[in-house]
Amino acid sequence: MSAARLRPLLPVLVPGLLATIFGWAVFVSTFKYPGKIGLNYNAPGTDWMVLYSGIRLALTHRFALAEDGMALTSYLNSTFGHWLSEPLVYRPWFYPPGLLIILLPFGGLGFVASYFAFQLASAALLAGALCYRSENQSAAPWVAAAAVLCPAASSNFLLGQCSFLIAGLLVLGFRLLPRRPLLAGAVLGLVSIKPQFGLMVPVALLAMRDWRSFAGVAASALALVAISALMFGPELWVWWIGQTLKTFSDTDYHWATFNRLWGTSVYACAILLGLSAKLASLMQILAVVGSAAGVYLAYRSHLGQGRKLAVLLACAILAAPHAGFYDDVLLTVAGALWLSETPAPQLWHWIVMLVLWLSPLLGPPALMPIARVLPLFVAGFAVMLVKEGEGGPAWTRGGQGTPDPH
Repeated sequence: MSAARLRPLLPVLVPGLLATIFGWAVFVSTFKYPGKIGLNYNAPGTDWMVLYSGIRLALTHRFALAEDGMALTSYLNSTFGHWLSEPLVYRPWFYPPGLLIILLPFGGLGFVASYFAFQLASAALLAGALCYRSENQSAAPWVAAAAVLCPAASSNFLLGQCSFLIAGLLVLGFRLLPRRPLLAGAVLGLVSIKPQFGLMVPVALLAMRDWRSFAGVAASALALVAISALMFGPELWVWWIGQTLKTFSDTDYHWATFNRLWGTSVYACAILLGLSAKLASLMQILAVVGSAAGVYLAYRSHLGQGRKLAVLLACAILAAPHAGFYDDVLLTVAGALWLSETPAPQLWHWIVMLVLWLSPLLGPPALMPIARVLPLFVAGFAVMLVKEGEGGPAWTRGGQGTPDPH
């Protein structure tokens, strides 16, 4: 892009660049001076401590310790006290036991090595998925770079979370669909390690009438259940199902206070805006239903694959009953896909992308009131994309987004 074409975009590009530098400066400063720049994250990798301890405890047949959030927090404070700048308040394990299978390759490494290995490997997966079979190959490297360098990426890396992995699985799964539906389904089934972000996957496959991919999703998800149950015991799944029902009924005080209300979900934002728990739950249900409708319409429309995927990623965030600002990696990817496939984007396109880019720095909603209305912006973004695809279904055998019969 020439300097003459870049000049009008400086009001967007400069804040975006500064936000990126700020996000990574927070990451670097947290190693020695947590809280000196931006939010005080205590230490790098505090969420990875939970994941790493989970697989280590499971491998030594002590996972029962992780089933008590306060006991696990005490274990983390004693084990990683030298790494933390202050004791953790509450860090529970609420992940499906299937995630332990994904974490197996990292369980034999030391904490620091596993922390960096997981983040770099999952970032590479996301970047590779975005470059694979992109509709705009010339823009694909830029989209991939945006995904792993954006402010949400620095937050994900700083905490040691799974957002690169989830976004990579979703992108790769849907990129594989046209030619390898069973393999695509198997990849998408792995999203069950964080099931709140997989709610829209069956909706998209239903819209495409892609039953082979459905079978792949079911087989993959069930395989994670079976393998984890065989390795670590079926009682982990019994515990996790009961704990999940408890957490989302708000009967777990510590989870509701220190985790759910510090998230970015529609529910959390509604509570923080003053709605009752019942109304907030209703808003979350409406977000799931609305997201499902949007994804279904998008995957029955003439939209290109990139735009359909952008709708799915945006709606995955809206529908999730719990999400963190680091999960806005999905929003950045959605915006980058949309922008990269927009012919001659106007200034307003870049402004929309800037808001998505800055979204993790506008939160968490518990601290910053402006972040409490961000779900409305995301919903508007998804609606805008769906309306671009109005004009009826585009399904023919072997057509756009359908499995190749060969």
